[in-house]
This record gives sequence, C-alpha cells and structure tokens, in this order.
Amino acid sequence: GSFQRKKDNDAVSEFFLSKRRRLYYPLLFLIFGLCPGCIALGFYMMKMTAVIVADNSDSDNNRRIAAMTIPYEPTPGHGWYLLWLLLFNWIYCQVALSSPFSLSEQRQNQIDKNKQLPLPQTRTSFPSTRIRISCGIFICGLVMLGICVASPITFASMPTSIGSLSCDVLMFLAGIMSKQHGWVETPIIQQLDVKLWILVGSVVCELVFVCF
Repeated sequence: GSFQRKKDNDAVSEFFLSKRRRLYYPLLFLIFGLCPGCIALGFYMMKMTAVIVADNSDSDNNRRIAAMTIPYEPTPGHGWYLLWLLLFNWIYCQVALSSPFSLSEQRQNQIDKNKQLPLPQTRTSFPSTRIRISCGIFICGLVMLGICVASPITFASMPTSIGSLSCDVLMFLAGIMSKQHGWVETPIIQQLDVKLWILVGSVVCELVFVCF
C-alpha cells in the first residue's frame, strides 16, 4: 500500500507529500524525540544506580559511570523501516515519473476524451521459474550473505540478516514491475511455466532442509 499510488494520474509530488503524516512526521519524532529520550533514560537509570552503589563501595568503575554525562543521540532506532519506506517511496516516484507505462495527467485526459492514443503494448511477461529461482539464489542469497559479512549489524539503520536488505529491494522492484506490466491482472497460477504442485513441493523440501 505504501508504494502504490491510488491513481496513475496523481501528481508524483502529491503522492510523495501525502506520506508526510504517515511516515515523515513519525520518523522525525522517533529520531529526535522518542529514541534519544529512551537512550538518555537508560543512561540516567544506570547513572543513578551507579551513584547508589558508589556511595556504598570504593568501585572506580561505578564512580566513572556516576560522573558521566547523559548523552543525546538522535537515531531512528526501532523505526528504521520508516526511513526505508520514505526512501522506497522516493525511488518509486522517480521510477513512476520516467516509466513509459506511467501516463501523465494530460495524456490520460487525451485518452479519456478521444480514445485515440493507445496504451503501451511492450509489456514483459511474468518471470519464468528459472529466473525467479536465480534471483532468489543470487540476490536474496549470495548478495545478502556478502552484505551480512560486510555490515554484520546494520546498514543505514536497517538490521542486516538473511531476508533483509537485498530481498527488500528485490521485492520492491518486483512490486513496481508487477503493476507496470500487469502481472496481477491475471491470476499468477495461469502464468506459471511449471505445475503448482512442483513449486509447493520445492518449498516444502526447502523448509525441511532449513529446519533440520
């Protein structure tokens, strides 16, 4: 829903600006208010505990903790996904604006009036099973593994783990292409190049392999 414009002739700027209430303002509140406040509260509680302990002992470590300054660290914290949703929305605006399948308001009005301007016909068919499996192995597997090795904790605030960054980007692009090329207009089962039970069996075998 976040990546989908309600109408093809909506202004791109209006689409992006409409995300302010849902994404931008909550993100600013998290970065500069809630998350730094939680961090500062944690340090405050740790400092108060150290003060109490230091009064009853000669621990230098507790005295150092008691003397430290409570920090203010702006960070999105657990709201990192809002930052990435805004980024994906911005990318979608650029893709939708330059895509030959995204009609401008003027062109759409011309089509509605005289029905003489045809829609683009050069649409790509639904990806084959070989392509989908290859993308899963390479993008969601090898590329994501490399990202986890290079940045084992986070990447631009997004936690890095199997199934995160490169998989999110792939699914985002697949969602855009499915709308532009009409993949969802026809039931997916009618667009498969192999039997459905083969795909279901492959997924079950994969789950068994991963679990055991």
